[in-house]
Amino acid sequence: MPAHPFLPRELYGIIGHPLGHTMSPLLHNWGFGLLDVPAVYMAWPLEPGRVGDFITAVRTLPIRGASVTIPHKQVVLPLLDGVSDRARAVGAVNTLYWRDGQLLGENTDVTGFLAPLRQRAAAGWRCERALVLGNGGAARAVLA
Repeated sequence: MPAHPFLPRELYGIIGHPLGHTMSPLLHNWGFGLLDVPAVYMAWPLEPGRVGDFITAVRTLPIRGASVTIPHKQVVLPLLDGVSDRARAVGAVNTLYWRDGQLLGENTDVTGFLAPLRQRAAAGWRCERALVLGNGGAARAVLA
């Protein structure tokens, strides 16, 4: 019996501008393959001012979720059906997903930033001051 070509059933990706440096498709597609998930993760370079067009596409195409990076983390907020309390507090979204027919936003930058700090704090490490370089969505998450 001939092998069947790969036919993804789920579509994911990342939006941002520029995206030439992103390793996200390579990493996610490797993980999908490792776990035999019939999905594909793509890079969708999206110039500023086109976020509304992308959200319209997400609502009409079989896109299950997306990562959001610069410069769209803040702009995407009002275009969604809802956002988590954390994303609202940060004022930035880095993850889009569907739940009960609604396109929602989350900010996972906060938990990603805090995880190693919590490990160090558990080992007795303390820090009284820090310098945050940047002013984008991830910097907003760090400050939150």
